[in-house]
Amino acid sequence: TSTDSSTSSTPTIHSCEIHAFSPSWDALQQVGVTKESIDQLGVITHSWGIESKSNAHLGRRDHLTFQETLEQLGHHDGATRTTIDVLSIDCDDGCEWHVYNDILESGIFISQILIVLHGAPFQVNDFFLEMKRHGYVIFHKDSHHAAASGEDSNGSEGSNFHQTHSYSLIRLADGFFQT
Repeated sequence: TSTDSSTSSTPTIHSCEIHAFSPSWDALQQVGVTKESIDQLGVITHSWGIESKSNAHLGRRDHLTFQETLEQLGHHDGATRTTIDVLSIDCDDGCEWHVYNDILESGIFISQILIVLHGAPFQVNDFFLEMKRHGYVIFHKDSHHAAASGEDSNGSEGSNFHQTHSYSLIRLADGFFQT
């Protein structure tokens, strides 16, 4: 952000697009967030979710792959290098474990990735190794623990434990990890 004091003391954002994706804005309305309220903030809303290439065969047309999303938004034409300054990912269904490779392999330069990881599946080590291989390091981590009602992992009704971890990663200069 930058401030132009000659016209206003309000910070303005120059050449910045903010996109939000959700296949069901109805779910967000339950917590008081509407598509219209987000639109009023200048955020460009889209009525689809992001899925991995490996799930594209499911034929859910309320979801697009990361590559399809880039093409739909005109951010990846193959001729120019697109930069995403900040990519924030928080998908309640755990899609982050399936889409991170698609994002890293997209050819798009992403300066920062803010990601909420739900649970800790078997590929958690692969996730962090791939982040490092692509030049990312963690600069902030926050853990969240909450009880969730419904069935637990054993199928028993009642309260179970839901754990998420928020990571902020920044991309370092190419070759940083080389000796």
